[in-house]
Amino acid sequence: MGYDSPVTSIVLDPESSPGNRTLYVSCYGKGVFKSTDDGKTGQLKNNGLGDNKCAFELTLTGKGVLFLTVSATPAHKDGKKGKSFYSGDVYRSTDGAETWTKLDISDGPLFPNGIDYDRKNPDRICLGCWADVELSDLVGGDVAGATGGNETIDMQGGVFMSEDGGDNWKSIFDENQYVYDVTVDPYHDGRLYCCTFNQAAYRSDDLGKTWRKIKGYDFHWGHRIIVDQNDPDEVYITTFGSSVWYEKYK
Repeated sequence: MGYDSPVTSIVLDPESSPGNRTLYVSCYGKGVFKSTDDGKTGQLKNNGLGDNKCAFELTLTGKGVLFLTVSATPAHKDGKKGKSFYSGDVYRSTDGAETWTKLDISDGPLFPNGIDYDRKNPDRICLGCWADVELSDLVGGDVAGATGGNETIDMQGGVFMSEDGGDNWKSIFDENQYVYDVTVDPYHDGRLYCCTFNQAAYRSDDLGKTWRKIKGYDFHWGHRIIVDQNDPDEVYITTFGSSVWYEKYK
């Protein structure tokens, strides 16, 4: 892959043979690598991806379907800085990353982050997204100031859900929230969690119809919620800068 390869996620195919595992790797700026020999060698698998190769997170469902989120990023074309940018995207592959299909999530630009799926219904997919961002946050304050000033880029945030494997999506959470990741609880039917950059994390027990804040958690830069496999009524919240939080439901 080369040392200039910032890896953002790795997925191991559990159906591959021990000693000869298949690995999928998202590499920010390069796209997706695939290895079929335990990681000894890898090949880029970008057929179907657009110009934006800022691959961020890979998810492999129980049906063997891959989902990839690609981050919004500056479009510094011809080596020149400017105010143009690439929208983030979500892709799906049903053939082991040999080809990718872009999914239609929203009408405007998108900043997708984490994806999870329902273990009992792998066609149910949940996606976390950031809401409106400032142009300066994407291309830099100096560039925004030198090219006409800063502005807000309208983006639909929150949580999206698909019930048909990614063909159709609907919003199930506040579109103004900056959701970093969403978790589908594998132990409680209908239970979802989402972690935000809005000083709160949330839980739903009815597949996103209603949500409530997780009590006691108030750190601004939340990362991901992980359900304890040894005690499914306990969850851990990882953060950017405030260690690990936990909550046990009584």
